[in-house]
Amino acid sequence: MSQNKLINKPWGYEEVLLETRDCVVLRMFIKKGEETSLHRHIKRDEHFLVVKGRGLLIRNGAKVPIKEGDVISVKREELHKWMAHEDLEIIEITSQPLNDLVRVEDKYGRVVPS
Repeated sequence: MSQNKLINKPWGYEEVLLETRDCVVLRMFIKKGEETSLHRHIKRDEHFLVVKGRGLLIRNGAKVPIKEGDVISVKREELHKWMAHEDLEIIEITSQPLNDLVRVEDKYGRVVPS
């Protein structure tokens, strides 16, 4: 079991709070004005609790306003990205594997050509 690993991102960071063979709990921090890549996951669903801040979740092209206290689920294969209007803190609960991310668009140039 692994805990408290910090992963720096161009938009902020992810902190692994708990990681087991089956489950991962992350704390995402997205800086005001920043956004994650537009991406999907091949093998896993994700569940989120917005702890602080407000912004948008872009999911399958729809703009969903998010704010503190919101609980959101994103199914595997759903295209999504997070955009922060204020500093955003989000708790994510998901399953393994963490390396199933497919980036489609990314303002930081991290899209891998197919």
